Amino acid sequence: MTRKISLYISYLAAFLMPFYIFRFEYSIFKTNIFEIIVLLSFFFLILYLCQSKKKVENLGLLPFALLALSFIAIFLAEDKIKAIGIFKGWFLIPAIYAFIVANLFDSKSVTKLSLPIFISVLIVSIWALLQRFGLLTAIFYQANVPEISEYLSISSNRVIGPFDSPNFLAMYLVPGLFLSIPTFFLFRKKIIRIVVCLLAVIPLAAIIMSASRAGIIALVASIGLILIAIIIRQKNRLTIIVAASLIGLAILFVGYFSFFDKTRLDSNNSRMKIYTYSLEMIREKPLTGIGLGSYHSKISQISKNDQPFQLYVLDYALHPHNLFLAMWLNLGFFGLAVFILIVGYFYWQNRELYKYETQKIAYLLAMSAILIHGLFDTTYFKNDLSAIFWLTLAFTVIENRDKIKKRSS
Repeated sequence: MTRKISLYISYLAAFLMPFYIFRFEYSIFKTNIFEIIVLLSFFFLILYLCQSKKKVENLGLLPFALLALSFIAIFLAEDKIKAIGIFKGWFLIPAIYAFIVANLFDSKSVTKLSLPIFISVLIVSIWALLQRFGLLTAIFYQANVPEISEYLSISSNRVIGPFDSPNFLAMYLVPGLFLSIPTFFLFRKKIIRIVVCLLAVIPLAAIIMSASRAGIIALVASIGLILIAIIIRQKNRLTIIVAASLIGLAILFVGYFSFFDKTRLDSNNSRMKIYTYSLEMIREKPLTGIGLGSYHSKISQISKNDQPFQLYVLDYALHPHNLFLAMWLNLGFFGLAVFILIVGYFYWQNRELYKYETQKIAYLLAMSAILIHGLFDTTYFKNDLSAIFWLTLAFTVIENRDKIKKRSS
């Protein structure tokens, strides 16, 4: 019974990943609905593991090392309370959820998690599209943020959904949509599969209407790279050349119109400034970084003589707008190194693409989207984004654990 309760709650947690916006606060203690549901599932899982004496499945040494380094980074931060909150929301809770999933599911049953993720992606997408057609404006916590209301009124062509910016919307929808792919195979009836495919158009439309250049590039490039990897396995040179050329042209097309769009020159220049200041911070503290949650404070100090930056860019410089710079600055050099090792090991575990395993391809697409978009944005340091990253790791841990069990049996 305790296992079933934990299992059903874990489905709810997958659905609630982007709805951390429903927050609760008591004194200095802050939490949200996603964290509460994860901890509730964890509680029943611990009861189940104690009762059944089942072997505890762990995520491996590298994820544990990342968690440990993020804890150490609390003590390097200027604001320790803020750093504890970041550790809790962006490292500890997602890691606990990944642990729950690894202990409750096997490689067959884990595909069922794709359904609540898909429903969640749909709701967020519909939310965004309703904004586009003027049926929703700034609501819930957004209504208390003047910048968001102003943004929506000025840039009505770009949708943000329940988040703070169009880029955050794309950062969730692209990997979320990829992780939803196994939903198609959960149903045997053709009519339901057709409905699923038609519904998938909604998040695609929301991604396009977010006008997130990096998000669209991540969507196209992730699919392109995986297709190239699969095609290479065919060992047909003509097929490889033609397919790679078409995919390359598609990526270049999206990239050209994204980064040479004259209407986005201010955004491009702002990012270059942010990168410059981020690298300057790294040069000052290359080994330790600056600690969790200290970025905005540090960039405020380092750019104090740059009036244009202070006036027009600083309010949006909450992160380095690059996943790898963010890892380095928040967790130090060793944190970045462990993160790269985790990603490298992830791809090594999923290298056998020639078997056309749908789940494996979905995981690869999701991780590739996180990393490609991460070249231009910080695709980890947010509640839903960190949860997606750890969940993708958990899926792969389950796949490879079951594969080892089959070989030994």
